[in-house]
Amino acid sequence: MANIDLVIKTCDSIEDKPFCIVTFAYDPRSLAADVPDLARIGAEYASSNATGIIDHLSQLGGDAVMAEIRNGCRVAYSDAVKGLGDTIRYLDSKDYDKAAAGVGGAVEKPSACEKLFHDKGQEYPPELAHWAEIMQSLCRVSNEIIVLLQ
Repeated sequence: MANIDLVIKTCDSIEDKPFCIVTFAYDPRSLAADVPDLARIGAEYASSNATGIIDHLSQLGGDAVMAEIRNGCRVAYSDAVKGLGDTIRYLDSKDYDKAAAGVGGAVEKPSACEKLFHDKGQEYPPELAHWAEIMQSLCRVSNEIIVLLQ
């Protein structure tokens, strides 16, 4: 039996309710999930998004300055993937304080990448900005759900 009521009730407590609902609406796991599962699904989506960004960064061309930016951004997003993996493990062990710390750290990584572009006088690619915004929104949704568990 689908548990859409729990998804809606949980998303009612999230700042960006429409994004929250859309995040879970198309994932069949959400319909059988409990609240910790929803936090986990959000973190998994954020991690997948960050991994996709790392792959995209590898495709950006450019000179030595761009190579430095790409490498710095890859490190930032790799740190985000690690933090989100930690979040998932801590959710599994019901250590919600540490789970929140992992996703909380991950949400900041796109800003570090954007800052690298600006610090080096380079334009921040719009597609990267779009994916970064989605990743940050996924992190925020997951984090706000974790806060409900604390």
